[in-house]
Amino acid sequence: MRVSQVLLALAALVISAQAHIALWDEGMYGWDPNDPNQSEPVLPLMHLSFKDWWFHGYINKPPAEGKFMNLPSGGTYKGQVACNKALTKYGQNDYQETGIYACDGDGSQGGIGAMHTSDKWESQDPKDVKGCGIAIAYESDVNKIQPEDFSVISVNYTCPWLKNVDFQIPDNLPPCPEGGCHCMWGWIHSADAGSEQNYFLGYRCNITDATGITPIPSPKTANKCNYPSDTSNCTVGAKQPHYWYQNERNNNPQGEYDPPFYNNEYGFMNGAQTDLFASVGGASISQNATSPSTSPSASASPSTSPSVAASGAFGDTQSSASASTASLADAAASSSSEIASSATSLNTEYTTQTTVTVQTTMTRSATIPALAAIATSASNSSLNSTAASPSSSSAPASSSSASLASASPSASFSAAASSASNDTEIGSCSVNRKRHLDRLLSSPELMKKHILRSERRRERIRKRRIANGADSPKGV
Repeated sequence: MRVSQVLLALAALVISAQAHIALWDEGMYGWDPNDPNQSEPVLPLMHLSFKDWWFHGYINKPPAEGKFMNLPSGGTYKGQVACNKALTKYGQNDYQETGIYACDGDGSQGGIGAMHTSDKWESQDPKDVKGCGIAIAYESDVNKIQPEDFSVISVNYTCPWLKNVDFQIPDNLPPCPEGGCHCMWGWIHSADAGSEQNYFLGYRCNITDATGITPIPSPKTANKCNYPSDTSNCTVGAKQPHYWYQNERNNNPQGEYDPPFYNNEYGFMNGAQTDLFASVGGASISQNATSPSTSPSASASPSTSPSVAASGAFGDTQSSASASTASLADAAASSSSEIASSATSLNTEYTTQTTVTVQTTMTRSATIPALAAIATSASNSSLNSTAASPSSSSAPASSSSASLASASPSASFSAAASSASNDTEIGSCSVNRKRHLDRLLSSPELMKKHILRSERRRERIRKRRIANGADSPKGV
């Protein structure tokens, strides 16, 4: 063995005892093409100003022209994590690249110190490794990127452990803009295996063979939860990386001895993050329907799930919609029962079955009101043309409820208007009435006034029924 090889080997051993871990790729900011023994990017980040921790302080040291971290759409990015570039395929000595772990070392503990885990060295099933993540920002100008622009697209629960690490890439990502995207790699180690630290490196990247057409929604902070056994507090949809333990621009409030991780403890899947678009188009968070009732006097009351917070997480106390929107949703549900009751009062020969489904939606840039979908069925064959209801009162309401629950918000609202219109036609439907419904759909203020009037009318009908002492309203 040559003297130079011995010296390099000794240097690698010293570094492995003191250093930490990085994901090595020629698209990295701070990459030194002239140093096969580079180790500075593995240094941890803690208590730093924004300019010092953002892109690991390398934002003014971009990769060489034409160098990208290439992530295959629907495929697997095969990366290498190590405590020194010399241990990867980018080193200059083959014998240093033969190790299978992210860091090598002599003795019973090997290079486990750099991985900050309490797992036994060479364990085949490490439990204390807390995972790494790759995130993307669809911006080619690195100086325009903000921390809130990155969305985590892939996570590996057992990273860093083995040197060769796989990151599965979602198959529905859109192409990067001209000049490429920017990506980041992040890792935060276990709290019981070393001092608290964060790891963040930036890359110029590209999604190869991308065919997606929908932009990734604005990501939210990943909330602490326990996916998949308990998702009540998990963030829905795209999630930001963990920015933690710095002097500025942290997005995670976890304490010093309770660090956030890239694993199920923060709602991340192991592999491609297939829930990136979960909130696009007002995707329903929960859909609960009341049991059908065959009695005209029974009123259906909607049941709602826990509210969706502005952070995009299940189970938070605040609602993602404004207070006025929530009031409108509640009133709309009451109005649906009133419409069914009014239809019954006009002709006692009809047996009306009403199912009310309240859809709570999460939005990014603007709130969408919760929508009440009304499905009405009647035993008389003249009601068979009602779009959202079964053909008879004895038919179960589940199929109608399911079809309404899967519809988009606009379709649900249209179905509600159509059903309300058909109910009114039982008595006397006019062109003016249809125009009035159109105005209600186009004006939330008019809709609120209409709902209040309907509620007062419903109360009058209820009192009249009590006064008549009958099971169904008469003389209306």
